[in-house]
Amino acid sequence: VSNETLVKNLPAGRVSKSEYDNGGIYNSNYCKPTFLLELIPKLRALSRSNEDLGSVYNDLIQLTNTGHNIIFNQDIPEEQVDKMRKHLISKRKKWGSGVHGIEGLVNKWIAQVWISGALSNEWVINNTMDGILNSCLVNPENINFKYDSRTTFYQPYQRITNNSNRIYVDPFVKLNTDTYFYAGILGDTDSPYGIPPFITAIEALKTQATMKKNINHILEQLGLLGYLEVKLDK
Repeated sequence: VSNETLVKNLPAGRVSKSEYDNGGIYNSNYCKPTFLLELIPKLRALSRSNEDLGSVYNDLIQLTNTGHNIIFNQDIPEEQVDKMRKHLISKRKKWGSGVHGIEGLVNKWIAQVWISGALSNEWVINNTMDGILNSCLVNPENINFKYDSRTTFYQPYQRITNNSNRIYVDPFVKLNTDTYFYAGILGDTDSPYGIPPFITAIEALKTQATMKKNINHILEQLGLLGYLEVKLDK
């Protein structure tokens, strides 16, 4: 088969249909995630309150952040590379809120991935349009996607949760994909939503909480009794 015949037989555009082009909270075009987005804030809270999940969470952040290297195109003159590298080293210290330097910001990115299953970040351009002002982490649980059949891609929207006039104003803000980046992990379908890795631990954590409650109750009883006698048949 010649290339001309092959190209002539190729279809333009997508032939298959997206299974995530309807169903949602406010608009039928918003895609439904395969899990409850409300679980992400709960996992975030558990990572700060549960000693087991918190320990695993902090260890994974340290193990995941193995450092990084900045690589430039070999066609760029060495003198220009030095200027670019010095510029990045100087400016990146100011990126991110509540962190010191790029390593702290990378730790936050990694932490977000482990909690929510996705990296949700927006690069804020400064007013003079000549550099990056800040790196803002957008909560992944407030991100909803619309499927665009024209481009076959998913457009991210942020759900504004503190909008007091949301009855009259659309609570969804369309994000600019030139500055906003969402990367999900652990998905096996066309759905753009990342799946939190810790979501499977929720049931075990619930059982653990029940066990601790019962044990605490027994310890309180022992404290009142002052002793415990156990008799076993030989």
